[in-house]
Amino acid sequence: MFRLAKIIIFYLFFCLPSLAQAAPQFTFLGKNQPAPFEGALFNPEATAEILAKSQLVKEEYDLQLGYELEKQELKFTLEIDTLNLRVSSLEEEFEVTVEAKDKEIDALHKLVKSHSPSNNVWWAIGGAAVGVVTTAFVVHVAK
Repeated sequence: MFRLAKIIIFYLFFCLPSLAQAAPQFTFLGKNQPAPFEGALFNPEATAEILAKSQLVKEEYDLQLGYELEKQELKFTLEIDTLNLRVSSLEEEFEVTVEAKDKEIDALHKLVKSHSPSNNVWWAIGGAAVGVVTTAFVVHVAK
């Protein structure tokens, strides 16, 4: 609660005057000297404390912002690394599957070649004989 009060005071002193577009005024006064304008009077220590606190608030904000940005960067880096790992594992799985399929195709080709006889000469002789017999039969029937 005390911190909230400090933030409100900081806001009132530094942010509200800038919103009102009032020209900032500053002067040093001696003891028992009247102020040339209406406003709050701070001794040098109080002014220094206000300026130091504003600097402290800015540095705390910068630290918190840096921390949150680093946290997000680490989170996204982890997600990217996880996705890259998934992609590489899927690529390896794809390569293994393709190799297995290639080996299976080669084995099937070898199997087909080993079971199909290479009797091309006998097939040619048989085809010619069937052609001659068919031609003789057709000629005999046509007479």
